[in-house]
Amino acid sequence: MRTYAGQRRLHRFLQAAAYPTLAAFCRDAGISPSALTPQLQHLEQDLQGQLLIRGQCGHRMRLTYFGHKVLRAAQPYTGQLAAAEVG
Repeated sequence: MRTYAGQRRLHRFLQAAAYPTLAAFCRDAGISPSALTPQLQHLEQDLQGQLLIRGQCGHRMRLTYFGHKVLRAAQPYTGQLAAAEVG
């Protein structure tokens, strides 16, 4: 992720992946699901793969195999991504 927007989307994905649902993450983060969903879709387009299987009717969301790979690869940079988003 070379752009600020791309880094922000990746950081949001890393944060959301720790939650059972996107709605729970949005509640805690103070953002609307309608703002987060396009960011995640754009990230999936950038990375050319599906990251999440969204939860349906009381079921938790799940990371895809690709989502797990992205999570593992990006986790060491979480601090840098967070600092870039704030600064």
